[in-house]
Amino acid sequence: MKKTTIFSFILVTAIILCLPGCKSDEAAQGPVLSDVMDNIREVLSEKRKNKELETDELYVAARKELTLLEIDTINPKGLSKEETLKYAELLTWADKNDEAVKVYEKLSRGKDVSAREASKKLINLEVPGIKDNPQIYEKMLEDYRAKFAPSPEDTFSLYYQVASLSRHYNKNKNPEKALEIVQAEIDYLNFDAPYLSYRLLNSYYQVYLDLNRREEIVGLLESHKEKFEDIAAEREKNIPSDEEEAEEYNQTTKGFNSLARTMQSSLARINVINQAAPGFTFTHFFNTVPVTLEGLRGKVVMIDFWATWCGPCIATFPELREIHALYKDKGLFVLGVTGFQGSMSNHGKDRLTELSEEEELALIPEFIQHQNVTWPIAFSDRNCYDPEYGITGIPTSVIIDKNGIARLFTHPANKDKIIALIEKLLAEQELSW
Repeated sequence: MKKTTIFSFILVTAIILCLPGCKSDEAAQGPVLSDVMDNIREVLSEKRKNKELETDELYVAARKELTLLEIDTINPKGLSKEETLKYAELLTWADKNDEAVKVYEKLSRGKDVSAREASKKLINLEVPGIKDNPQIYEKMLEDYRAKFAPSPEDTFSLYYQVASLSRHYNKNKNPEKALEIVQAEIDYLNFDAPYLSYRLLNSYYQVYLDLNRREEIVGLLESHKEKFEDIAAEREKNIPSDEEEAEEYNQTTKGFNSLARTMQSSLARINVINQAAPGFTFTHFFNTVPVTLEGLRGKVVMIDFWATWCGPCIATFPELREIHALYKDKGLFVLGVTGFQGSMSNHGKDRLTELSEEEELALIPEFIQHQNVTWPIAFSDRNCYDPEYGITGIPTSVIIDKNGIARLFTHPANKDKIIALIEKLLAEQELSW
């Protein structure tokens, strides 16, 4: 780390802490730790912008160095439970995990919010040991569930911990065990944290399908969809009379309805995977002559659902450009599918809105040139949020094999995963029909 950066960091943090003697111990233990953590994050963010921390390893090393400058100046005695949690996290940033474990273990003895968070942090600290002894990690998950009831306020519950363990089993060719771990968490949540149930099901439906457990995942999604619809319907009968309270209440009700619709979209997607990909009615084409999905039979097709106003979509253009260049002459057809949006990105300026279809079409060539879109683009009459494919978020890419079977739904930034499948599918023989 550069000396000037260290000096600046110490100076700013000295102001935050006011250096020993400037404040009483009691005054120094309010929001101090939050400020220190924010200051560290700000320095790291700036270094990342300057491309000084281009790998996770460099980021962690820099965070450790910055934290070590401050950790010994903090007096943990008398801190509130909330601040003690932050102190323990700073210890982990400083790579003092043994000390952090002692702090978390003390906090975890109760049953309040701090105990819940400390227990999850203890499980997190075991992540590096999963590969050597996943059973210990699994036992910690079981103990957590036995101690703490699921709660909507526990925003993430054990989502990340479950994801870590299930990924371990899946990567080690034990997908059945991976799903067992996921199922245990879904059973524990029991609809009390609906968004988490959805995330787990949505993250692992492909594993269910790969194991020929289609009926099981469909049943899970359908039961969750019906439950969320029932909860929303019951809530709509009991709207509070207080206007302010009713507004917040109705937002939650809308959330349940939204989850139900998302579950329906997931069901639509599952009904497409490993099945014949639904056809399109395309209305306009760019960078290609008119094509149909049926007419592309015999090629591997990568459909990318996107929109001109979508920043995350535009951020994946380099991956799409690379994949198109690598395989366009080897049997791959990349096709960006969008629809009329009424608005468009304006090259870093204010977004263009209230566009007619004619105006939007007239702007597409300039957009293509400015963004260096080298692959074919088509406008669909079903828009980019295609219900036939269960598309609820963009960008989303679908890989279709030579026989027109949808084989994968993924984010286009998952380049390595996409390329691995494309190469496998290009090597496969087309079935005769």
